Amino acid sequence: MRRSDQILKAYKQRFNNTLTHKISSEKDKVSFLRDYLCILNEFLYETREETEVDQLNNPDPSHPSWQRLTPFLAIWDDYAESTASCTRRAIA
Repeated sequence: MRRSDQILKAYKQRFNNTLTHKISSEKDKVSFLRDYLCILNEFLYETREETEVDQLNNPDPSHPSWQRLTPFLAIWDDYAESTASCTRRAIA
């Protein structure tokens, strides 16, 4: 199990919960989009407090805290090589 698997599972659950929103009315659509975009923003762009950054870097002290300021960077750090190699094969 990789360091970021717990983070990945938590975001998967949050995205799944958001995807169950009704989108039949304009108000429902706005609510869905707001929730979905807030999760994406938090995942990709919002940096963490110092104590939370330490958690994103643990248990591997060889990763300095500047590398893992967001959940996305923590997950990317663990899965970049396998994800990018899959992408390279698809392009070739």
